[in-house]
Amino acid sequence: MIQIWQDFRVAEQKFPDLIARPIAAQFVTDDEIALFEFAQNDDEITIGNEGHYELVPPDQLTDAELRDYRKSALLTT
Repeated sequence: MIQIWQDFRVAEQKFPDLIARPIAAQFVTDDEIALFEFAQNDDEITIGNEGHYELVPPDQLTDAELRDYRKSALLTT
């Protein structure tokens, strides 16, 4: 949690007009990760969003899945 707190402080100093959205990743198993986005209210840091993702080799995805992934990535930028 210290690192996330430091991330908020650095973001406040370097980018005072923006909202910091620190993230962290943690392996759950060998082929699953959890991604966390943190939020800050006053002096309290909480998990704003959490997602779990299965890591798979590219050859285990269909062309349609890869196409859908590429489209969704473009929509979020």
